[in-house]
Amino acid sequence: MTPLAESAVLCSLRDALEARGSWCGETHLQKAAYLLKVATGVPLSAHFVLYKHGPFSFDLRDSLTDMRVRGMFRLEPQPYPYGPRIAAGRRSDAMQEWFADQVEAFRPAVEAVADLVDGKGVGALESLSTALLLLRDDPAADDHSLVAQLRAVKPHIGPEEAKAAFDEIRAFLKGPVARLAS
Repeated sequence: MTPLAESAVLCSLRDALEARGSWCGETHLQKAAYLLKVATGVPLSAHFVLYKHGPFSFDLRDSLTDMRVRGMFRLEPQPYPYGPRIAAGRRSDAMQEWFADQVEAFRPAVEAVADLVDGKGVGALESLSTALLLLRDDPAADDHSLVAQLRAVKPHIGPEEAKAAFDEIRAFLKGPVARLAS
């Protein structure tokens, strides 16, 4: 996928998140893009690493900045203590129209991820995306081991929240993602 086509898909992801009541800050787009790439196989070029609040891509951060410069996104300041929301820019719709084939090809995956992210806060997305990262790294691990791994890298996440994140990501991989593959 070309960088501009990828930008169009990211515009559609942002729109789908907003339609479901997502905050649409950078962290929400980071986690949603990670889920889109890893859980559904959409070929995003961003490389993700485990970082402060779960999987994070410095490449994607650069792309989001570039998209703002090109008018696909804009920042909407929010009252303290919140960071800005990422809103559709003046060229967001045009990008999605120019790359309608790619946007439509990945729409089922985008919609599935947007449904999963829904109105979740940053903490829930951190748990969920980190659970996916650990599950993909060690798919044969049992729940006890996975929860221990998650809590080792994210000690502020309680055992119940960690277990719930693994349950939710497994259900997603067996449900919407499995249906996308068939």
